[in-house]
Amino acid sequence: MLLTVNIIDQNNAPLLANITLGVDVGVNVSTLSSVITDETFTNIQVSKTGYYTYDKQVFVHTNAVTVTIRICQIITNIANANYQKPFPLFFTIKDPCSHDVAIYNASACVYSSVSYYINNVLTYVSADATHRFSAHGEYQIKQRMEYTDMFAHITYFDIYRGSVTHERNLNTETVEQALNFDIISNITLDQITPQFSIDITSPDMLLDSAVYYSLRSEVTITPTFLILNPSCIGEGTIRYKIYNAYNNLLFTYEVSTAADIDDLKYTFQLNYIGDYKIVASLIDCCNSYDVVTYVSASDFILIYPVSDGCNDYRISNFSQSLSVDVSVASILGENIIPLQTLAPGRSIEIPLTAMGTYKVYTKYSYTTPTSVTVPIEKTYFITNYCGVEECLADFMIKLFCKEDCGCQDNTKLILTINKINALLFNYFSHLNNLYSYNRAFDILSDSDLKMFSDADLILTKLSSYCNGTNCNCGC
Repeated sequence: MLLTVNIIDQNNAPLLANITLGVDVGVNVSTLSSVITDETFTNIQVSKTGYYTYDKQVFVHTNAVTVTIRICQIITNIANANYQKPFPLFFTIKDPCSHDVAIYNASACVYSSVSYYINNVLTYVSADATHRFSAHGEYQIKQRMEYTDMFAHITYFDIYRGSVTHERNLNTETVEQALNFDIISNITLDQITPQFSIDITSPDMLLDSAVYYSLRSEVTITPTFLILNPSCIGEGTIRYKIYNAYNNLLFTYEVSTAADIDDLKYTFQLNYIGDYKIVASLIDCCNSYDVVTYVSASDFILIYPVSDGCNDYRISNFSQSLSVDVSVASILGENIIPLQTLAPGRSIEIPLTAMGTYKVYTKYSYTTPTSVTVPIEKTYFITNYCGVEECLADFMIKLFCKEDCGCQDNTKLILTINKINALLFNYFSHLNNLYSYNRAFDILSDSDLKMFSDADLILTKLSSYCNGTNCNCGC
């Protein structure tokens, strides 16, 4: 960055002096400029025979700054009008990446104390300070400089607001009157936070009043942004990061904000069922600003009962673009629905005539964003057990509708009930083991088939109790 120092005297006139600015030195000059490394401290020293010396370390950022330093004559003659009189002056250096403003005393004159007012509120009692403003806008900074004599009497009280010095004598005017003399703002803080938002393509599935994106569908992110920080105009990057439900990073894409609108967009494919987290970041020369949103992907092949009754199921293809080949068979291989093509957005009914487990075979192909065709084969299962569920419920109601049924063989009845409970537990344990981690099977192993077959055998045994018992309370 470029730092320029100008020198004036107590009468605001340019003054020749010796200036040391970083590694640069100016002899008998009134101004000096030096290139200073960004985001570093540098020293400003001004000296002249017969004058007070100014020596201060300041922190610079990236933007060029010009400051004015005042050095005053050393006056020992008490008859001099400027004897023991302060001449306030300050300068500010704004952080381009925040609302922090460093305030430095710029006066090498006689004084006893220095304080600063932010919008007429006493905020700092020190030669230098750093103030964090809450937001962009117009503000006023005033410097109050006093000299106190050996009897602790304030002889001078000057208010300086950045361009005009108001000399005030406390014998005739209060501090409040002096502050209220000038309420014009003298520092402007620019807005540094950009405007940034994203739009994503709408979901294509509505399931149980919730919206989802279908598996293998594509999501396009379109950004809208405006960089407002004057220090960062024309500099920026947009970055997208896509995470799965386990917070594992799936995709990353970065592009300059100067790119064409089509290049600013990003499209990715939903290849897994579940939630995706989208983190879109606008990175300017100062900070990164994030927008986070989520999308949920669901299998577009859904199998579900069509009513509260038994044996009636439907398979639907919720994809907007993919056709699916479908066939249905029993666990033993009996063909229920021969192979047929299910077009996008279409459904077919699956009429089942008996309790048991049924295989739904599906096959389709999709194309990746890199134009690669990928074939997919999956087997879904329908466990149709609602018939036995209903008949066993009826059986239990008949047994327990009265406290004293009057049945003669309670031992046999209790044994039957225990058998039913054991079979039910075993059956649903089988289903839980099969479905805990799978909605569908990409590869169907022999052990998977055996578990489904065993579950079918248990279901058959359970259905044998649907014939009831000789002990009927007659509810």
